[in-house]
Amino acid sequence: MITLQETVHKECTEREQLKDALIEARQQLLTMKKNGMSRRKYLVEFVIIIIII
Repeated sequence: MITLQETVHKECTEREQLKDALIEARQQLLTMKKNGMSRRKYLVEFVIIIIII
């Protein structure tokens, strides 16, 4: 049986991993945008990354 402490630790770890993945995705998208990606393509890439995560 999983204790409350273990559950909280697991949830916090998963949240931190998700946060890190979102930060990385945001950086990638900002780089693409900076390199001249159109607004429409930028939004499509953003949605794809969010779906993957």
